[in-house]
Amino acid sequence: MSSLREQIKVDLTDKYWQLYDSYLDFHRTAWTDACYKSEAARLKKIIHIIKTETGLSGNELHKALIKRAYGTYTIKTMLIRAASYYEHGIKSGVFPAITNPFKDEMQRSRTAMNRAYRPERLKLDFDKAKELINTITDNGIKDFCLALLHSGLRIDEAYNVNHETKSVVGKGGIERTVFFDYQGILPSEYRVRTALKELGLKPHSLRKLLATKLSRNGFSHADIKRIFGWSSIATADKYFQSKMDDQIRESLKEVLK
Repeated sequence: MSSLREQIKVDLTDKYWQLYDSYLDFHRTAWTDACYKSEAARLKKIIHIIKTETGLSGNELHKALIKRAYGTYTIKTMLIRAASYYEHGIKSGVFPAITNPFKDEMQRSRTAMNRAYRPERLKLDFDKAKELINTITDNGIKDFCLALLHSGLRIDEAYNVNHETKSVVGKGGIERTVFFDYQGILPSEYRVRTALKELGLKPHSLRKLLATKLSRNGFSHADIKRIFGWSSIATADKYFQSKMDDQIRESLKEVLK
């Protein structure tokens, strides 16, 4: 599926990609197969951006990730990976042992980074998000975003669905059944993120909106766990959205009649 996303070629005659190979090989024994694949894919994106856009600048990489509409948590994760990759480069003699530009950028942006784990408070609900997505003019992107909204998949998972078994391997290497109905040609992740950003949305926001929708419509916690690939329903605290003030006010009026 990678060919349907950003075209990234690994050239092992290039020092950056040689270091990529060395970095992954160094960590291979400590990672599960699923973790290895996830880390390899994430690092490949990072190196591609560094080589084609930003160079070894933490600040420029940070801005490039924001431009791609990644959320704060994802940006923090990618900067951590970039810093770890650079540290491996120092130990391998590829990069100068003066300073780590990606670690420095995390320190410079520490206030924003510290907010990465705070629950996101969305200003719209599932139905409003669906209405906005239906305004996307590119039918392929629109249909993909609607399928993402209706499935609860993480965006990376949407590109790795096994359509024969209707399953995907998610976080922690756990395989689960998915309900992803998109059958067209997959649009690039960059175009999907850009289209959603123009609507004030992020891919992960769609996941939270669906979780809230299902919770309010009687789905059991056990079923929601299966759909979203959670190991614990406690994770839902970061996903379920509380009602807006006016909705709470009306609900209180109804209950207190």
